[in-house]
Amino acid sequence: MELQTITGVFILAFFTEGLVEYLFAKKEVSQPVLKYVALAIGIGLAIAYNVDLLAGVGMVSIVPVIGNIVSGIVIGRGSNYANDFVQKLKK
Repeated sequence: MELQTITGVFILAFFTEGLVEYLFAKKEVSQPVLKYVALAIGIGLAIAYNVDLLAGVGMVSIVPVIGNIVSGIVIGRGSNYANDFVQKLKK
């Protein structure tokens, strides 16, 4: 897998986290709702940018969008890790 692909996934995860924080900054929203929103944004970005992590390691699906969806799940979940990282930097 190329370093450029991994870097792109991290950038999309940070972007997803930033977008979720921006959309829900002043609203009382439960944590599970935020996770589902991040998941939806991650999947949408992975499809829009044709990110397929599994294809990068040689696992090509017969249904190409499956790789995008799995990658979007990683991006959406990675946004939580990005948030934790940013919070630690602020301290």
